[in-house]
Amino acid sequence: MIYSWSGGSRAATRLPLTKQKGNMETRTCTKCNTEQPLDEEHFQPNPRYVKGFAKWCKLCHVEANRNWRRTQQVENSDFWKNNAMRKHHVDLEWYTSKLHSQKEHCALCEATLSNNGDRLGIDHNHKHCPGKYGCKICVRGLLCSVCNARLGYLEQILQEAQVKPQPGSWIERAMRYIDSYKHQENHIEH
Repeated sequence: MIYSWSGGSRAATRLPLTKQKGNMETRTCTKCNTEQPLDEEHFQPNPRYVKGFAKWCKLCHVEANRNWRRTQQVENSDFWKNNAMRKHHVDLEWYTSKLHSQKEHCALCEATLSNNGDRLGIDHNHKHCPGKYGCKICVRGLLCSVCNARLGYLEQILQEAQVKPQPGSWIERAMRYIDSYKHQENHIEH
């Protein structure tokens, strides 16, 4: 067995960080102390660490991030809102104004919170900013997570087919919502 030693406190206690077992190299997670194969499936790639992988396994990273988000949401009630606004390049005034204009509920349904308990999400025109977050030019309204996902699927369908919604249906409301922001497309440079 070949051992690879890391710096810091682990070197002082002389515990191996990585081991070579036959053809497979393993690493012991420094958080949960489980030995796992040293690969992208089990450890997050990170060039700052020995062998190019983080010292915590992916499960420990996920749990630590989840706990951190919960703590931030309890200690800082505006955490989510500030984070989303920063990523969409809008300010608290825009968010509050939009929330007030939508009578504090989703633009497409009566939900006042997303189904997972978060505040309403900021929707944007994916033709302009195809990623997860939009810019100040292409933000539209505030949607619950269910309507946001459904709207994404509907927009994909509308690119390939013509849809004739039934009067009063969610699809009709969604198509009116999309149409109400068509004026943005004239101002968006591609």
